[in-house]
Amino acid sequence: MAYNILIVDDSTVVKAVMVNALGQSGIPIHEIFDAANGRDALKILETSPIDLVFADINMPVMSGVELVERMHADKRLKKVPVIIISTEGSATRMEYLREKGVKAYVRKPFTAEQIHAAVRTVMESLPNRPEENLAQALESVIKTMASLPVEIVDPRDLPDMEAPLVHAHINFAGESSGEIGLLFDPSLATLLTARILRIESKDQILDDMIEDAVKELLNVVCGQFLTLSFGETPVFSLTVPHVFPLGVPACRALLKGPHVIAFLVNGYTLLGHTRIKPATQ
Repeated sequence: MAYNILIVDDSTVVKAVMVNALGQSGIPIHEIFDAANGRDALKILETSPIDLVFADINMPVMSGVELVERMHADKRLKKVPVIIISTEGSATRMEYLREKGVKAYVRKPFTAEQIHAAVRTVMESLPNRPEENLAQALESVIKTMASLPVEIVDPRDLPDMEAPLVHAHINFAGESSGEIGLLFDPSLATLLTARILRIESKDQILDDMIEDAVKELLNVVCGQFLTLSFGETPVFSLTVPHVFPLGVPACRALLKGPHVIAFLVNGYTLLGHTRIKPATQ
């Protein structure tokens, strides 16, 4: 599962060196964003799903310190980890920034190994990302309900899609709101239905049986996902799952997104995607 990374520095040279260091570090990256100051960084953070921020301290318009303060004051942005990349070495300044949520500090100049070590330390200390919880829930539910092996794969390793997939979609609301979608190879949807309903012959399986089985599987996956993500205390309301075919172009576009997970289940393609946003106060 790849990361969306935001680099905030007013030096184009430093940003180029950072991109090169990240490329050498072996960190899985979906997309790298960049900003020249804290104000531009906040605009990106408001509109794009960022997993990690690298920020300099001394920048025009809005410094890295003010960026960290603004992020710390925001319910959603305070959850995005920040690593400071700077020539400044003030222990007092760094202690203040740690109090505001900064997770690590790397002095300039730096190596790819230092960047990798900082990212690994930060990410290992954080809760699972939503797609990681979805993967865990999906693997558990399919093994329990259908007794089928589930293998997480790189989306780029999937066979090329030549036909629409069965898309099951559900929304949830409560402490946070969001959505979960599962996309099944049609043959996999039929196989799962047969295993869940204990039907020996696939010829006995009707379209409405497949829809009911896929809906129930998604309901259970959503329940486990919410428990993994928020614990057992919060109460959520769920919509009735909606099942419909999704065309090949739309499936291919979805695969390019940052929060998509891919599986092979008994050799068949299964995709999962989720999105979470804070509930409106």
